[in-house]
Amino acid sequence: KVVTTFTRGDPIWEQQRHRARTDLFWLAGVVLGYGDKVHMLPRVHGVLCRVLDRTLGIAEIDEMPYRKIMLPRGVGKTTLGQAYIIQRVIRDPNVAILLASERLQLATDILRAIKGEFLYNQWLRELFPEIIPQTDRETIWSEDRIEVLRTTPRKDPTIACAGSTAAITGIRPDLVLCDDLFSKEAMENALSGNSDLTGKINRWIAELRPLMNAWAQPFPEITFLGTPWYAGDPYEYVETAFGYHEPPRTWMISQKLAAGQTQLLPIHRIGDLVVFKRPILENGTSIWPENPALTDTELAKFRLSNPSLFAANMMLEPSDELTATFKEG
Repeated sequence: KVVTTFTRGDPIWEQQRHRARTDLFWLAGVVLGYGDKVHMLPRVHGVLCRVLDRTLGIAEIDEMPYRKIMLPRGVGKTTLGQAYIIQRVIRDPNVAILLASERLQLATDILRAIKGEFLYNQWLRELFPEIIPQTDRETIWSEDRIEVLRTTPRKDPTIACAGSTAAITGIRPDLVLCDDLFSKEAMENALSGNSDLTGKINRWIAELRPLMNAWAQPFPEITFLGTPWYAGDPYEYVETAFGYHEPPRTWMISQKLAAGQTQLLPIHRIGDLVVFKRPILENGTSIWPENPALTDTELAKFRLSNPSLFAANMMLEPSDELTATFKEG
């Protein structure tokens, strides 16, 4: 049972501050309450959290500046990406983060949820009172950017939002988190022969590197969270932009589960890019059958109704078959 009563400055308070900064699964599941809202499970979300907060204990992975995390739809990647942004802010209130989605509105929706945690989550506010404003009038607190209380002045906001085809000026972020840069609508445009948006997103991705704050500590970081749609989409381009056509190197990530089993999941490094992909089926069964939308029965229905889209969105293996399906349609 987690102790929720403490006094600022006492050992429990210090212990929980440290754990929130270093254990994303605990911060997200307990302090932010996503354990109940998202029904987080170590078997499903444990390794994902360690990839996000760079606590795998493998220097060749943890110390890489770029990451591509591909997950099936409905597994909670956006929620945990949101929690990671909060963790980065409580680690260092002087950080500057760019939160990007294909449409600006998607990014501002995530920022609204983050603002809600800072304003109304009493546990979080008690743990980090020195950085969280008492009201939204105490600092910059608009729809598309916020600034927490800092220890040093900086012109860049703590978190700013952007769309993935918009020009970004006047900000040098330490961290860019890109969530769902490519939507179903963009996919349909691309597969019907209009690749303008795909090209714009690819160029936007290529322009991220010179945008970054070169002096960020420990290094400038770009993280891509998403679900693939078809072969050759912008998520595939990420490997070209940051992998330098190098062959992948693979590690197996080990995690002990409560039932005593050891879970092993692969993670890859290509150039300066870490790639973590986890399809919805492992050994023929759902990785998260507790989710009513992701039971074996529901997944079988999805596969039968649209096998090509199931392969892309759920098994993370897009192929040219989906392109052919759309062209025929």
